[in-house]
Amino acid sequence: MVFGVWALVSSAGLAQTLLKARPLLDDEAMAHLAVYRVDIERKGSDTRGALTLELGGGRIVEPLDLATGARKRLYFAAPAQTPFGGYAFWRLVWAGEDGERIVQELPTPLHTRLPVVFVGDSIGGWEGLQQIRLPFGSALATDHEAFSPPLHAYYMRPVELPDDWRALLGLPLMVLTDGAERLSDAQWGAIRVWLALGGTLVVSAGSFGAGANLLPLADLTPRLSLRDAPVRPNLGSYAPPREPVRLLRPESLNGYRVVLGDARTPVLLYRAFGGGNLYLFLGDLNAPAWRGWQHLPAMLQTIVSSSAFPTERIEGTFTRAKSTPPESRVARVWWGVGVLGVYCVGVWQLAAWLRRRRRLASVFAPLAGITVAACACVLLAAPRAQSQPLTAYRTLAIASDALAVEAGSVQGTLQAGAHTIRLPEGALLLRVEPSPQARGLTESSATIRTAGWTVMELTYLCPATRFPRVRARRVGQTVVVSNRSAHPLLNLRLLVREARDQEPRTLWQLGRLSGGQTARAPLKAPIPEGAYLYLTATSDPNACEPIQIRGADVKEVVQVFVSVD
Repeated sequence: MVFGVWALVSSAGLAQTLLKARPLLDDEAMAHLAVYRVDIERKGSDTRGALTLELGGGRIVEPLDLATGARKRLYFAAPAQTPFGGYAFWRLVWAGEDGERIVQELPTPLHTRLPVVFVGDSIGGWEGLQQIRLPFGSALATDHEAFSPPLHAYYMRPVELPDDWRALLGLPLMVLTDGAERLSDAQWGAIRVWLALGGTLVVSAGSFGAGANLLPLADLTPRLSLRDAPVRPNLGSYAPPREPVRLLRPESLNGYRVVLGDARTPVLLYRAFGGGNLYLFLGDLNAPAWRGWQHLPAMLQTIVSSSAFPTERIEGTFTRAKSTPPESRVARVWWGVGVLGVYCVGVWQLAAWLRRRRRLASVFAPLAGITVAACACVLLAAPRAQSQPLTAYRTLAIASDALAVEAGSVQGTLQAGAHTIRLPEGALLLRVEPSPQARGLTESSATIRTAGWTVMELTYLCPATRFPRVRARRVGQTVVVSNRSAHPLLNLRLLVREARDQEPRTLWQLGRLSGGQTARAPLKAPIPEGAYLYLTATSDPNACEPIQIRGADVKEVVQVFVSVD
Protein backbone atom coordinates (compact mmCIF):
# COMPACT_ATOMS: atom_id res chain seq x y z
CA MET A 1 0.00 0.00 0.00
CA VAL A 2 2.85 2.38 0.88
CA PHE A 3 4.51 1.58 -2.44
CA GLY A 4 1.25 2.29 -4.32
CA VAL A 5 0.86 5.70 -2.67
CA TRP A 6 4.52 6.51 -3.42
CA ALA A 7 4.07 5.52 -7.09
CA LEU A 8 0.95 7.68 -7.38
CA VAL A 9 2.69 10.71 -5.87
CA SER A 10 5.77 10.15 -8.03
CA SER A 11 3.73 9.89 -11.24
CA ALA A 12 1.85 13.08 -10.35
CA GLY A 13 5.11 14.87 -9.67
CA LEU A 14 6.58 13.73 -13.02
CA ALA A 15 3.53 14.84 -15.04
CA GLN A 16 4.63 17.24 -17.76
CA THR A 17 1.12 18.14 -18.93
CA LEU A 18 -1.92 19.06 -16.84
CA LEU A 19 -5.29 18.16 -18.30
CA LYS A 20 -8.65 19.20 -16.89
CA ALA A 21 -12.02 18.59 -18.54
CA ARG A 22 -15.55 19.21 -17.31
CA PRO A 23 -19.02 19.77 -18.79
CA LEU A 24 -19.78 23.33 -19.82
CA LEU A 25 -22.52 23.45 -17.15
CA ASP A 26 -22.67 20.18 -15.16
CA ASP A 27 -23.68 16.57 -15.72
CA GLU A 28 -27.27 17.14 -14.51
CA ALA A 29 -28.18 19.68 -17.18
CA MET A 30 -30.24 18.45 -20.12
CA ALA A 31 -28.11 18.51 -23.25
CA HIS A 32 -28.89 17.25 -26.73
CA LEU A 33 -25.32 18.21 -27.61
CA ALA A 34 -22.86 17.52 -24.81
CA VAL A 35 -20.16 20.21 -24.56
CA TYR A 36 -16.95 19.84 -22.55
CA ARG A 37 -14.49 22.56 -21.65
CA VAL A 38 -10.92 21.25 -21.77
CA ASP A 39 -8.00 23.17 -20.22
CA ILE A 40 -4.51 21.93 -20.97
CA GLU A 41 -1.28 23.32 -19.52
CA ARG A 42 2.30 22.36 -20.33
CA LYS A 43 4.74 22.21 -17.41
CA GLY A 44 7.69 20.53 -19.11
CA SER A 45 9.66 21.29 -22.25
CA ASP A 46 8.16 22.02 -25.67
CA THR A 47 6.29 19.09 -27.16
CA ARG A 48 3.77 18.04 -29.76
CA GLY A 49 0.92 15.62 -29.41
CA ALA A 50 -2.76 14.98 -29.98
CA LEU A 51 -5.79 15.44 -27.77
CA THR A 52 -8.39 12.81 -28.62
CA LEU A 53 -12.03 12.50 -27.61
CA GLU A 54 -12.87 8.80 -27.97
CA LEU A 55 -16.52 8.20 -28.80
CA GLY A 56 -16.77 4.44 -28.94
CA GLY A 57 -17.10 4.03 -32.71
CA GLY A 58 -15.03 7.08 -33.66
CA ARG A 59 -12.67 9.77 -32.47
CA ILE A 60 -12.29 13.54 -32.59
CA VAL A 61 -8.58 14.36 -32.81
CA GLU A 62 -6.98 17.77 -32.26
CA PRO A 63 -3.20 18.03 -32.89
CA LEU A 64 -1.49 20.47 -30.51
CA ASP A 65 1.90 22.16 -30.24
CA LEU A 66 2.59 23.01 -26.60
CA ALA A 67 5.41 25.33 -25.58
CA THR A 68 6.71 25.46 -22.03
CA GLY A 69 4.14 27.20 -19.83
CA ALA A 70 1.50 27.20 -22.59
CA ARG A 71 -2.16 27.15 -21.60
CA LYS A 72 -4.97 26.37 -24.01
CA ARG A 73 -8.71 26.01 -23.72
CA LEU A 74 -10.69 23.87 -26.14
CA TYR A 75 -14.36 22.95 -26.44
CA PHE A 76 -15.39 19.48 -27.57
CA ALA A 77 -19.00 19.12 -28.70
CA ALA A 78 -20.77 15.95 -29.82
CA PRO A 79 -24.40 14.75 -29.62
CA ALA A 80 -25.32 12.75 -26.52
CA GLN A 81 -26.23 10.02 -28.98
CA THR A 82 -22.99 10.23 -30.88
CA PRO A 83 -22.74 10.76 -34.64
CA PHE A 84 -20.72 7.56 -34.74
CA GLY A 85 -23.60 5.43 -33.46
CA GLY A 86 -24.45 4.26 -29.95
CA TYR A 87 -24.84 6.25 -26.76
CA ALA A 88 -22.16 8.43 -25.32
CA PHE A 89 -19.44 6.81 -23.25
CA TRP A 90 -16.46 9.03 -23.71
CA ARG A 91 -12.96 9.57 -22.50
CA LEU A 92 -10.32 12.18 -23.24
CA VAL A 93 -6.78 11.08 -24.09
CA TRP A 94 -3.63 13.18 -24.38
CA ALA A 95 -0.78 11.43 -26.21
CA GLY A 96 2.49 13.35 -26.51
CA GLU A 97 5.44 12.60 -28.76
CA ASP A 98 7.55 12.27 -25.61
CA GLY A 99 5.55 9.17 -24.65
CA GLU A 100 3.35 10.89 -22.08
CA ARG A 101 -0.23 9.60 -22.01
CA ILE A 102 -3.08 10.97 -19.89
CA VAL A 103 -6.57 9.45 -19.87
CA GLN A 104 -9.61 11.11 -18.30
CA GLU A 105 -13.11 9.66 -18.21
CA LEU A 106 -15.85 12.16 -19.02
CA PRO A 107 -19.27 12.27 -17.31
CA THR A 108 -22.28 11.92 -19.58
CA PRO A 109 -25.43 14.08 -19.25
CA LEU A 110 -28.10 12.87 -16.82
CA HIS A 111 -30.82 15.15 -18.28
CA THR A 112 -32.42 15.88 -14.90
CA ARG A 113 -33.07 19.63 -15.28
CA LEU A 114 -33.51 22.23 -18.00
CA PRO A 115 -30.75 24.87 -17.95
CA VAL A 116 -31.47 28.61 -18.07
CA VAL A 117 -28.13 30.38 -18.42
CA PHE A 118 -27.78 33.94 -17.07
CA VAL A 119 -24.80 35.77 -18.58
CA GLY A 120 -23.61 38.82 -16.66
CA ASP A 121 -22.51 39.81 -13.19
CA SER A 122 -25.35 37.98 -11.41
CA ILE A 123 -24.29 35.09 -9.19
CA GLY A 124 -27.67 34.29 -7.63
CA GLY A 125 -31.27 35.33 -7.14
CA TRP A 126 -32.99 32.80 -9.38
CA GLU A 127 -32.93 29.78 -7.08
CA GLY A 128 -36.74 29.77 -7.19
CA LEU A 129 -36.62 28.42 -10.75
CA GLN A 130 -35.99 24.98 -9.29
CA GLN A 131 -39.62 24.91 -8.12
CA ILE A 132 -40.95 25.56 -11.63
CA ARG A 133 -41.70 22.76 -14.09
CA LEU A 134 -42.64 23.72 -17.64
CA PRO A 135 -43.38 21.72 -20.82
CA PHE A 136 -40.35 21.60 -23.09
CA GLY A 137 -40.36 20.34 -26.66
CA SER A 138 -37.55 17.81 -26.65
CA ALA A 139 -37.22 14.05 -26.79
CA LEU A 140 -35.11 14.36 -23.64
CA ALA A 141 -38.20 15.58 -21.73
CA THR A 142 -39.96 12.22 -22.05
CA ASP A 143 -38.36 11.06 -18.80
CA HIS A 144 -40.10 13.86 -16.90
CA GLU A 145 -43.72 14.01 -15.78
CA ALA A 146 -45.93 15.68 -18.40
CA PHE A 147 -42.78 16.41 -20.46
CA SER A 148 -42.04 19.15 -17.92
CA PRO A 149 -38.49 19.14 -16.53
CA PRO A 150 -37.63 21.47 -13.63
CA LEU A 151 -35.82 24.68 -14.52
CA HIS A 152 -32.40 25.44 -13.08
CA ALA A 153 -30.46 28.71 -13.21
CA TYR A 154 -26.80 28.66 -14.22
CA TYR A 155 -24.67 31.78 -13.96
CA MET A 156 -21.81 32.64 -16.29
CA ARG A 157 -19.47 35.57 -15.96
CA PRO A 158 -18.78 37.27 -19.31
CA VAL A 159 -15.25 35.84 -19.34
CA GLU A 160 -16.63 32.29 -18.94
CA LEU A 161 -18.92 32.34 -21.98
CA PRO A 162 -17.36 30.42 -24.90
CA ASP A 163 -16.45 32.37 -28.02
CA ASP A 164 -17.12 29.31 -30.23
CA TRP A 165 -20.67 28.85 -31.53
CA ARG A 166 -20.25 25.06 -31.41
CA ALA A 167 -19.87 25.23 -27.64
CA LEU A 168 -23.10 27.23 -27.30
CA LEU A 169 -25.20 24.65 -29.15
CA GLY A 170 -25.68 22.76 -25.89
CA LEU A 171 -27.66 25.70 -24.43
CA PRO A 172 -31.39 26.03 -25.21
CA LEU A 173 -32.02 29.35 -23.41
CA MET A 174 -29.75 32.26 -22.54
CA VAL A 175 -30.51 35.49 -20.65
CA LEU A 176 -28.27 38.57 -20.96
CA THR A 177 -28.16 40.81 -17.89
CA ASP A 178 -25.99 43.62 -16.54
CA GLY A 179 -22.34 42.83 -17.26
CA ALA A 180 -22.91 41.19 -20.65
CA GLU A 181 -21.80 44.42 -22.32
CA ARG A 182 -18.22 43.30 -21.57
CA LEU A 183 -18.48 40.32 -23.92
CA SER A 184 -15.86 40.30 -26.66
CA ASP A 185 -16.62 40.62 -30.38
CA ALA A 186 -15.93 36.89 -30.82
CA GLN A 187 -18.44 36.05 -28.06
CA TRP A 188 -21.09 38.29 -29.62
CA GLY A 189 -20.45 36.61 -32.98
CA ALA A 190 -20.89 33.17 -31.40
CA ILE A 191 -24.17 34.30 -29.79
CA ARG A 192 -25.49 35.50 -33.17
CA VAL A 193 -24.68 32.20 -34.88
CA TRP A 194 -26.17 30.20 -31.97
CA LEU A 195 -29.31 32.34 -32.11
CA ALA A 196 -29.69 31.96 -35.87
CA LEU A 197 -29.26 28.19 -35.57
CA GLY A 198 -32.25 27.91 -33.22
CA GLY A 199 -31.30 29.22 -29.79
CA THR A 200 -33.57 31.39 -27.63
CA LEU A 201 -32.08 34.63 -26.34
CA VAL A 202 -33.68 36.92 -23.74
CA VAL A 203 -32.15 40.39 -23.44
CA SER A 204 -32.98 42.05 -20.12
CA ALA A 205 -32.78 45.54 -21.60
CA GLY A 206 -33.72 47.23 -18.34
CA SER A 207 -30.59 45.78 -16.74
CA PHE A 208 -28.45 47.93 -19.04
CA GLY A 209 -30.50 51.14 -18.87
CA ALA A 210 -29.64 53.60 -21.61
CA GLY A 211 -26.63 51.42 -22.42
CA ALA A 212 -28.97 48.94 -24.12
CA ASN A 213 -28.63 51.03 -27.29
CA LEU A 214 -24.86 50.46 -27.25
CA LEU A 215 -24.97 46.66 -27.16
CA PRO A 216 -23.62 44.91 -30.27
CA LEU A 217 -27.16 43.55 -30.74
CA ALA A 218 -28.53 47.08 -31.11
CA ASP A 219 -28.98 46.56 -34.87
CA LEU A 220 -31.60 43.92 -34.02
CA THR A 221 -33.51 46.01 -31.46
CA PRO A 222 -35.47 49.27 -31.62
CA ARG A 223 -33.94 52.35 -30.08
CA LEU A 224 -34.86 52.47 -26.38
CA SER A 225 -35.21 55.29 -23.87
CA LEU A 226 -35.69 55.16 -20.09
CA ARG A 227 -39.08 56.20 -18.73
CA ASP A 228 -39.07 59.19 -16.43
CA ALA A 229 -40.67 57.35 -13.50
CA PRO A 230 -41.58 53.82 -12.45
CA VAL A 231 -44.91 52.59 -13.83
CA ARG A 232 -47.45 49.85 -13.24
CA PRO A 233 -47.60 48.22 -16.69
CA ASN A 234 -50.86 47.01 -18.15
CA LEU A 235 -50.42 43.23 -18.38
CA GLY A 236 -53.93 42.31 -19.49
CA SER A 237 -55.22 39.35 -17.48
CA TYR A 238 -52.03 39.36 -15.38
CA ALA A 239 -51.69 41.55 -12.32
CA PRO A 240 -48.57 43.76 -12.43
CA PRO A 241 -45.80 43.49 -9.80
CA ARG A 242 -46.68 44.76 -6.33
CA GLU A 243 -44.58 47.88 -6.72
CA PRO A 244 -44.00 50.15 -9.74
CA VAL A 245 -41.13 49.11 -12.01
CA ARG A 246 -38.92 50.96 -14.45
CA LEU A 247 -39.35 50.09 -18.09
CA LEU A 248 -37.56 51.14 -21.24
CA ARG A 249 -39.65 52.77 -23.94
CA PRO A 250 -39.13 51.65 -27.60
CA GLU A 251 -39.35 54.34 -30.26
CA SER A 252 -40.91 51.79 -32.63
CA LEU A 253 -41.54 48.07 -32.66
CA ASN A 254 -39.16 47.61 -35.64
CA GLY A 255 -40.34 44.12 -36.60
CA TYR A 256 -41.12 43.05 -33.02
CA ARG A 257 -44.51 42.04 -31.69
CA VAL A 258 -45.74 42.62 -28.14
CA VAL A 259 -45.92 39.39 -26.11
CA LEU A 260 -46.51 40.94 -22.69
CA GLY A 261 -48.02 44.36 -22.03
CA ASP A 262 -49.69 46.59 -24.60
CA ALA A 263 -48.66 49.07 -27.28
CA ARG A 264 -48.42 51.91 -24.73
CA THR A 265 -46.39 50.04 -22.10
CA PRO A 266 -44.83 46.96 -23.73
CA VAL A 267 -42.93 44.67 -21.38
CA LEU A 268 -41.83 41.69 -23.49
CA LEU A 269 -41.18 41.91 -27.24
CA TYR A 270 -40.43 39.11 -29.69
CA ARG A 271 -38.95 38.66 -33.13
CA ALA A 272 -37.52 35.74 -35.09
CA PHE A 273 -33.86 35.74 -36.05
CA GLY A 274 -32.95 33.00 -38.50
CA GLY A 275 -34.18 29.81 -36.87
CA GLY A 276 -34.11 31.20 -33.32
CA ASN A 277 -36.12 33.44 -31.00
CA LEU A 278 -35.08 36.85 -29.71
CA TYR A 279 -37.00 38.23 -26.71
CA LEU A 280 -36.50 41.80 -25.53
CA PHE A 281 -37.56 42.31 -21.90
CA LEU A 282 -37.91 46.04 -21.25
CA GLY A 283 -37.61 45.72 -17.47
CA ASP A 284 -34.77 44.55 -15.24
CA LEU A 285 -34.86 40.82 -14.52
CA ASN A 286 -32.43 41.40 -11.65
CA ALA A 287 -35.01 43.59 -9.88
CA PRO A 288 -36.71 41.85 -6.91
CA ALA A 289 -40.11 43.10 -8.11
CA TRP A 290 -39.85 40.98 -11.26
CA ARG A 291 -38.19 37.97 -9.61
CA GLY A 292 -41.03 37.84 -7.08
CA TRP A 293 -43.80 38.48 -9.61
CA GLN A 294 -46.62 35.95 -9.18
CA HIS A 295 -47.06 35.55 -12.94
CA LEU A 296 -43.39 34.91 -13.63
CA PRO A 297 -44.03 31.18 -14.37
CA ALA A 298 -46.58 32.17 -17.03
CA MET A 299 -44.08 34.50 -18.70
CA LEU A 300 -41.40 31.83 -18.54
CA GLN A 301 -43.79 29.31 -20.05
CA THR A 302 -44.24 31.61 -23.05
CA ILE A 303 -40.46 31.74 -23.51
CA VAL A 304 -39.68 28.09 -22.75
CA SER A 305 -42.48 26.75 -24.95
CA SER A 306 -40.83 28.41 -27.95
CA SER A 307 -37.38 27.14 -27.01
CA ALA A 308 -35.57 23.99 -28.06
CA PHE A 309 -32.09 22.66 -28.36
CA PRO A 310 -30.71 24.15 -31.60
CA THR A 311 -29.63 20.76 -32.89
CA GLU A 312 -33.19 19.46 -32.42
CA ARG A 313 -34.79 22.62 -33.77
CA ILE A 314 -33.17 22.04 -37.16
CA GLU A 315 -35.57 19.21 -37.93
CA GLY A 316 -38.72 21.12 -36.99
CA THR A 317 -38.15 24.78 -37.82
CA PHE A 318 -36.44 24.72 -41.20
CA THR A 319 -38.49 23.62 -44.17
CA ARG A 320 -36.33 20.83 -45.47
CA ALA A 321 -36.53 18.67 -48.54
CA LYS A 322 -38.09 15.35 -47.68
CA SER A 323 -36.30 12.28 -48.98
CA THR A 324 -36.61 8.54 -48.74
CA PRO A 325 -33.68 6.36 -47.70
CA PRO A 326 -31.41 5.86 -50.72
CA GLU A 327 -31.49 2.53 -52.47
CA SER A 328 -28.69 0.86 -54.38
CA ARG A 329 -29.56 0.61 -58.08
CA VAL A 330 -28.57 -2.52 -59.97
CA ALA A 331 -28.39 -3.37 -63.67
CA ARG A 332 -28.92 -6.60 -65.67
CA VAL A 333 -31.48 -7.94 -63.21
CA TRP A 334 -33.71 -9.23 -66.01
CA TRP A 335 -30.79 -11.08 -67.57
CA GLY A 336 -30.48 -13.17 -64.42
CA VAL A 337 -34.23 -13.73 -64.27
CA GLY A 338 -34.20 -14.84 -67.91
CA VAL A 339 -31.36 -17.31 -67.36
CA LEU A 340 -33.16 -18.88 -64.40
CA GLY A 341 -36.38 -19.07 -66.42
CA VAL A 342 -34.65 -20.79 -69.34
CA TYR A 343 -33.02 -23.20 -66.87
CA CYS A 344 -36.37 -24.19 -65.34
CA VAL A 345 -37.95 -24.69 -68.79
CA GLY A 346 -34.94 -26.72 -69.93
CA VAL A 347 -35.13 -29.04 -66.91
CA TRP A 348 -38.85 -29.56 -67.47
CA GLN A 349 -38.36 -30.32 -71.18
CA LEU A 350 -35.48 -32.69 -70.44
CA ALA A 351 -37.52 -34.59 -67.86
CA ALA A 352 -40.49 -34.86 -70.26
CA TRP A 353 -38.29 -36.04 -73.15
CA LEU A 354 -36.60 -38.74 -71.00
CA ARG A 355 -39.95 -39.84 -69.55
CA ARG A 356 -41.37 -40.43 -73.04
CA ARG A 357 -38.36 -42.60 -73.85
CA ARG A 358 -38.48 -44.28 -70.47
CA ARG A 359 -34.92 -43.25 -69.77
CA LEU A 360 -35.60 -41.05 -66.71
CA ALA A 361 -32.99 -42.96 -64.68
CA SER A 362 -30.22 -41.50 -66.87
CA VAL A 363 -31.22 -37.86 -66.16
CA PHE A 364 -28.24 -37.14 -63.90
CA ALA A 365 -25.62 -36.50 -66.59
CA PRO A 366 -27.65 -34.13 -68.82
CA LEU A 367 -29.15 -32.39 -65.80
CA ALA A 368 -25.68 -31.78 -64.36
CA GLY A 369 -24.56 -30.36 -67.70
CA ILE A 370 -27.55 -28.02 -67.90
CA THR A 371 -26.97 -26.89 -64.28
CA VAL A 372 -23.30 -26.12 -64.90
CA ALA A 373 -24.17 -24.17 -68.05
CA ALA A 374 -26.91 -22.25 -66.19
CA CYS A 375 -24.52 -21.38 -63.33
CA ALA A 376 -21.97 -20.08 -65.82
CA CYS A 377 -24.62 -17.92 -67.49
CA VAL A 378 -25.85 -16.61 -64.12
CA LEU A 379 -22.32 -15.58 -63.18
CA LEU A 380 -21.85 -13.81 -66.50
CA ALA A 381 -25.26 -12.11 -66.28
CA ALA A 382 -25.23 -11.38 -62.54
CA PRO A 383 -26.68 -7.99 -61.53
CA ARG A 384 -24.17 -5.18 -61.24
CA ALA A 385 -24.51 -2.17 -58.91
CA GLN A 386 -24.84 1.16 -60.68
CA SER A 387 -23.27 4.38 -59.50
CA GLN A 388 -25.86 6.71 -57.95
CA PRO A 389 -25.06 10.38 -57.30
CA LEU A 390 -25.31 11.49 -53.70
CA THR A 391 -27.88 14.15 -52.91
CA ALA A 392 -27.20 17.05 -50.55
CA TYR A 393 -30.32 18.67 -49.09
CA ARG A 394 -29.24 22.10 -47.84
CA THR A 395 -31.36 24.67 -46.00
CA LEU A 396 -30.14 28.24 -45.58
CA ALA A 397 -31.76 30.34 -42.85
CA ILE A 398 -30.96 33.95 -43.73
CA ALA A 399 -30.93 36.00 -40.54
CA SER A 400 -29.52 39.26 -41.96
CA ASP A 401 -27.44 40.57 -44.84
CA ALA A 402 -24.30 39.61 -42.93
CA LEU A 403 -25.33 36.26 -41.43
CA ALA A 404 -26.93 33.06 -42.65
CA VAL A 405 -26.72 29.58 -41.18
CA GLU A 406 -26.95 26.27 -42.94
CA ALA A 407 -28.34 22.87 -42.01
CA GLY A 408 -27.69 20.06 -44.42
CA SER A 409 -28.12 16.35 -44.99
CA VAL A 410 -26.17 14.27 -47.52
CA GLN A 411 -27.63 10.91 -48.53
CA GLY A 412 -26.74 8.29 -51.10
CA THR A 413 -24.53 5.28 -51.81
CA LEU A 414 -20.76 4.99 -51.92
CA GLN A 415 -18.77 2.35 -53.75
CA ALA A 416 -15.80 0.55 -52.23
CA GLY A 417 -12.82 2.71 -51.33
CA ALA A 418 -11.81 5.72 -49.27
CA HIS A 419 -14.02 8.79 -49.63
CA THR A 420 -13.05 12.21 -48.28
CA ILE A 421 -16.07 14.41 -47.58
CA ARG A 422 -15.46 18.16 -47.63
CA LEU A 423 -18.28 20.26 -46.20
CA PRO A 424 -18.58 24.07 -46.07
CA GLU A 425 -15.96 25.79 -43.95
CA GLY A 426 -16.58 25.57 -40.21
CA ALA A 427 -19.23 22.83 -40.43
CA LEU A 428 -20.05 20.75 -37.37
CA LEU A 429 -20.80 17.09 -38.13
CA LEU A 430 -23.76 15.89 -36.11
CA ARG A 431 -24.26 12.42 -37.53
CA VAL A 432 -22.21 10.29 -39.91
CA GLU A 433 -23.01 6.79 -41.12
CA PRO A 434 -20.92 4.76 -41.71
CA SER A 435 -18.62 6.06 -39.00
CA PRO A 436 -15.33 7.71 -39.92
CA GLN A 437 -12.49 6.45 -37.77
CA ALA A 438 -11.30 9.94 -36.88
CA ARG A 439 -11.88 13.59 -37.69
CA GLY A 440 -10.55 16.93 -36.52
CA LEU A 441 -12.12 19.11 -33.87
CA THR A 442 -12.68 22.04 -36.25
CA GLU A 443 -12.01 20.35 -39.59
CA SER A 444 -14.91 20.35 -42.06
CA SER A 445 -13.91 17.02 -43.56
CA ALA A 446 -13.99 13.34 -42.73
CA THR A 447 -12.74 10.21 -44.49
CA ILE A 448 -15.02 7.18 -44.81
CA ARG A 449 -13.68 3.79 -45.90
CA THR A 450 -16.10 1.27 -47.37
CA ALA A 451 -15.53 -2.34 -48.41
CA GLY A 452 -18.45 -2.42 -50.85
CA TRP A 453 -21.50 -0.47 -51.92
CA THR A 454 -22.63 1.29 -48.74
CA VAL A 455 -25.51 3.60 -47.87
CA MET A 456 -24.17 6.88 -46.46
CA GLU A 457 -25.98 9.60 -44.51
CA LEU A 458 -24.63 12.61 -42.66
CA THR A 459 -26.03 15.82 -41.17
CA TYR A 460 -24.18 19.01 -40.37
CA LEU A 461 -24.58 22.62 -39.21
CA CYS A 462 -22.49 25.68 -40.04
CA PRO A 463 -22.59 29.44 -40.57
CA ALA A 464 -22.76 30.06 -44.32
CA THR A 465 -19.85 31.86 -45.94
CA ARG A 466 -21.62 32.26 -49.29
CA PHE A 467 -25.37 32.68 -49.56
CA PRO A 468 -27.95 34.56 -51.65
CA ARG A 469 -28.91 38.00 -50.32
CA VAL A 470 -32.67 37.84 -49.91
CA ARG A 471 -34.91 40.03 -47.80
CA ALA A 472 -38.64 39.94 -47.07
CA ARG A 473 -40.27 42.85 -45.25
CA ARG A 474 -43.87 43.68 -44.56
CA VAL A 475 -45.24 47.06 -45.64
CA GLY A 476 -48.88 47.33 -44.59
CA GLN A 477 -50.81 44.53 -46.29
CA THR A 478 -47.95 43.73 -48.67
CA VAL A 479 -44.74 41.73 -48.29
CA VAL A 480 -41.87 43.04 -50.40
CA VAL A 481 -39.42 40.31 -51.47
CA SER A 482 -36.02 41.48 -52.76
CA ASN A 483 -33.47 39.21 -54.42
CA ARG A 484 -30.21 41.15 -54.23
CA SER A 485 -28.00 38.28 -55.39
CA ALA A 486 -26.87 37.44 -58.91
CA HIS A 487 -28.61 34.06 -58.92
CA PRO A 488 -32.35 33.48 -59.45
CA LEU A 489 -34.79 32.16 -56.87
CA LEU A 490 -37.29 29.49 -57.87
CA ASN A 491 -40.59 28.27 -56.41
CA LEU A 492 -41.05 31.13 -53.95
CA ARG A 493 -43.74 30.64 -51.31
CA LEU A 494 -44.95 33.00 -48.59
CA LEU A 495 -46.28 31.02 -45.63
CA VAL A 496 -47.90 31.81 -42.30
CA ARG A 497 -47.85 29.62 -39.20
CA GLU A 498 -50.57 30.70 -36.77
CA ALA A 499 -49.42 28.35 -34.00
CA ARG A 500 -46.42 26.10 -33.48
CA ASP A 501 -48.55 22.96 -33.46
CA GLN A 502 -50.29 23.87 -36.75
CA GLU A 503 -49.16 23.29 -40.31
CA PRO A 504 -48.14 26.44 -42.24
CA ARG A 505 -50.56 27.92 -44.75
CA THR A 506 -49.47 29.22 -48.17
CA LEU A 507 -50.45 32.84 -48.87
CA TRP A 508 -48.60 33.54 -52.12
CA GLN A 509 -46.50 31.75 -54.75
CA LEU A 510 -44.13 32.81 -57.52
CA GLY A 511 -42.31 30.57 -59.97
CA ARG A 512 -39.13 32.64 -60.48
CA LEU A 513 -37.50 35.80 -59.20
CA SER A 514 -34.35 36.77 -61.08
CA GLY A 515 -31.31 38.33 -59.47
CA GLY A 516 -31.73 42.03 -58.70
CA GLN A 517 -35.52 41.91 -58.97
CA THR A 518 -38.24 42.70 -56.42
CA ALA A 519 -41.70 41.17 -56.06
CA ARG A 520 -44.73 42.22 -54.02
CA ALA A 521 -46.92 39.65 -52.29
CA PRO A 522 -50.35 41.00 -51.31
CA LEU A 523 -51.88 39.82 -48.03
CA LYS A 524 -55.50 39.34 -49.03
CA ALA A 525 -56.70 38.46 -45.51
CA PRO A 526 -55.73 39.85 -42.10
CA ILE A 527 -52.87 38.01 -40.39
CA PRO A 528 -53.75 36.88 -36.84
CA GLU A 529 -51.86 38.50 -33.98
CA GLY A 530 -48.79 36.46 -33.11
CA ALA A 531 -48.71 34.57 -36.42
CA TYR A 532 -45.31 33.89 -37.98
CA LEU A 533 -44.68 34.95 -41.58
CA TYR A 534 -41.79 33.51 -43.54
CA LEU A 535 -40.61 32.92 -47.10
CA THR A 536 -39.14 29.78 -48.67
CA ALA A 537 -37.51 29.41 -52.08
CA THR A 538 -35.14 27.19 -54.04
CA SER A 539 -31.74 28.69 -54.84
CA ASP A 540 -29.00 27.98 -57.35
CA PRO A 541 -26.32 25.73 -55.72
CA ASN A 542 -23.64 27.98 -57.25
CA ALA A 543 -24.66 30.68 -54.77
CA CYS A 544 -23.29 28.53 -51.91
CA GLU A 545 -20.00 26.93 -51.03
CA PRO A 546 -19.94 23.48 -52.69
CA ILE A 547 -19.94 20.09 -50.99
CA GLN A 548 -17.29 17.75 -52.38
CA ILE A 549 -16.90 14.00 -51.95
CA ARG A 550 -13.86 12.50 -53.61
CA GLY A 551 -14.83 9.66 -55.88
CA ALA A 552 -18.55 10.52 -56.04
CA ASP A 553 -20.84 13.04 -57.69
CA VAL A 554 -23.02 15.21 -55.46
CA LYS A 555 -26.36 16.64 -56.53
CA GLU A 556 -27.28 19.68 -54.43
CA VAL A 557 -30.77 20.93 -53.54
CA VAL A 558 -30.64 24.32 -51.81
CA GLN A 559 -33.66 25.80 -50.04
CA VAL A 560 -33.73 29.32 -48.62
CA PHE A 561 -35.64 30.23 -45.45
CA VAL A 562 -36.27 33.95 -44.69
CA SER A 563 -38.30 35.48 -41.86
CA VAL A 564 -40.50 38.43 -42.79
CA ASP A 565 -39.40 41.59 -40.97
